[in-house]
Amino acid sequence: RVDRDGAGCWQRQQLAWRSHSKAFWLGLGVAGSVCAVGTLAMTAYAYDLLEICRIEEPWALLPMIGWMKLAGAMIAMFAADSKRVGRKRLAIAGSGTCTLCDISLAVYLALPGMLPPFVAASAFMLRIFSWNAGYGGIQFVVVTEILPSDVRSLFSGQIFAIAGIVDILTFQLFESLLLANRVMVFIVFAAINFCSFLFAVWALPDMRGLSLEQSSRSAAGGEEDALPSQAPIAGETQLPRLATGAVRRRKYGILEEDDEGGGDDTPIEAGSDTRGESPQPTVIGAAEDDTRT
Repeated sequence: RVDRDGAGCWQRQQLAWRSHSKAFWLGLGVAGSVCAVGTLAMTAYAYDLLEICRIEEPWALLPMIGWMKLAGAMIAMFAADSKRVGRKRLAIAGSGTCTLCDISLAVYLALPGMLPPFVAASAFMLRIFSWNAGYGGIQFVVVTEILPSDVRSLFSGQIFAIAGIVDILTFQLFESLLLANRVMVFIVFAAINFCSFLFAVWALPDMRGLSLEQSSRSAAGGEEDALPSQAPIAGETQLPRLATGAVRRRKYGILEEDDEGGGDDTPIEAGSDTRGESPQPTVIGAAEDDTRT
């Protein structure tokens, strides 16, 4: 039994780590594949990035970013539960395509004049679409399904807190790194996307057609109910459990009311300070019985 104090919370944290560490690292891998690839930072600095790629009118392409994000999200929404696609294949296809797009942008920036600007613009838009159709569109669903129910709230907060820190660092450093060495930035992002691709191939479980409990049990390696039940609240009475098929019914007796006024029905005059006392209801003969169906 775990107490409701600091020591009890720390014991629950240690027990959760020992019992469901695999599920935590899988969820962190998914969240890291979302924020560490720099797609959100690229979207925020899209104008500067297109200008570096020598696009003559970057502002004309900015509305296309929103359409690519919407199209990718729609693909993820309809294909995540598809029998032919599923979450794992979306993550594999999305991260693989993002890797190829980053390599294309790195080659374009390393060899100026070899490829037309249309190639850079197409690679950038395809990267936005692929990320939203892959990890970006399934991140919350997959993390929720991977984590077992008894540690879902505990681990999800920690996972998304770490992912938020990585996301903030990416936002803060992206433009400075892009201006310092634009080719190396896309080589690094290509390597991260390739690692996300390998993670989806080898580690991400295929959860098509599984319920929430089945998918979390599969990701955790069959472990469940690792944490002890929460201690009951002081003063709380818990009814004993009945056997399967039993139905608990509660019977009540007669409701009696005691009239402190002695049965006098005389109305109280206006302006009088007399206050009538409300009757006190009493339940007599409350009982419980177990009826088996």
